[in-house]
Amino acid sequence: PAREALVFAPAPPTTTTTTTERWRFDGTERLYGAASMAALARARVAICGVGGVGSWTAEALARSGVGHLRLIDLDEVCVSNCNRQVHALESTIGRPKVSVLAARLRDINPSMHVESVLDFVDASNVEELCFPADVVVDAVDGATDKAHVLKACLARGVKVVVLGGAGGKTDPTRIQVKTNAPIKNSHLGGDRLLKALRRELRRLDLREGHASFVFSDETPRPPPDASLRRSGCDQAFGTAAFVTAAFGMAAAKAVVDVLLDSSKGSDGGVPPPSSSPSSAAEEEIRRDGAVVARDSVPPSDTHGDDDMPPNRRGDDAREVEEFIELDCPCSDFDD
Repeated sequence: PAREALVFAPAPPTTTTTTTERWRFDGTERLYGAASMAALARARVAICGVGGVGSWTAEALARSGVGHLRLIDLDEVCVSNCNRQVHALESTIGRPKVSVLAARLRDINPSMHVESVLDFVDASNVEELCFPADVVVDAVDGATDKAHVLKACLARGVKVVVLGGAGGKTDPTRIQVKTNAPIKNSHLGGDRLLKALRRELRRLDLREGHASFVFSDETPRPPPDASLRRSGCDQAFGTAAFVTAAFGMAAAKAVVDVLLDSSKGSDGGVPPPSSSPSSAAEEEIRRDGAVVARDSVPPSDTHGDDDMPPNRRGDDAREVEEFIELDCPCSDFDD
C-alpha cells in the first residue's frame, strides 16, 4: 500500500527583528553581501535523506541563512548513527530524524521555515515530497530512488545536487564537486553509487541533462574483519564523521553556489564575495566585525601590519588597529 507522508507542522517563523537577529548571519553577509543573503533567505531547498551526509548539509544551509528547508526521511535516530550524524545524541535515540533535526535548525535560526516529512523518497511520491523547491539535495542511499529524484528534477527544471557514497572513505580531502555536469558523466571519480545511478538512468532512458555531483575518488576501504559486515544496523562500509561531514559541507556549498547563481538577473546580479563595506555610510569600513572610521586609515592601507612596509609600521599601524567596538549583543557584559 502507498505510504502517506507525515508532514510535521513547522513552527511559525519569528517575525520580529531583534538586535540579536541583526547579527545572526553578519559573518556570512560580510562574505557575500546583503543581496545574496536576501536571495538565500527566500530560497527553498528540499533534502532527501538526512543521515550521515544530509544532516550535515541541512546544518550548514541553516547556518548560511537559507530560509526554507524541507527534510525528508523515514528513519529514526539509532545508536549506531552517533559516529557520523549531527543529530544523533543519547537524548535523540529512537526519535524521527526529521523532527530532531528540524528542532535543531530552528534553534540555529528561529526565523527559518522548516518542514519535516516522515517518509522515504521513491518513484511513487517524489513529485509530492520534493516540490516546490529551488534546489533538491539527493542524499538518498539507493541508486534506483536517486534516479527517480534526478528524473523529476530534470523534468521540472529544478537544480539538483547529487551525493555519491561516503562509506568506506577516510580522506575528506579527496572529495570533489562538479557543478552543472552532464548526467552521462555521473560515474565521476569511479564512485560506486554514482556508477549504479548511471545504470538506472540508462534504464529510464534518461541520457541528457545536467546536475551537480559531490563525490570522492578514494577507493572504499572494506571492514577489516568479515564478521563486522553484519553487525549493528549498518550492514555496509564503515563510516567516519570527518568524511560524512565534509561531504555535507561540500554539498551545502554547491547548493549556495547554485542558489546565488540562479538569483543573478532577477535583481541585477548578485555581487561576488567582497571585503568592501556593506553599509552605505562612506565614513566607515568593516574590519573583523568591528568598524573603524575611514579617516583613521592611511589612504593606501589595504593590508595588515605584517605586510606593511617598514616605514609604515609603528604609530600608523597602531592607529589602524584602534577599532571602534560595534554594539554586538554578545559583548554586553556588566563590569
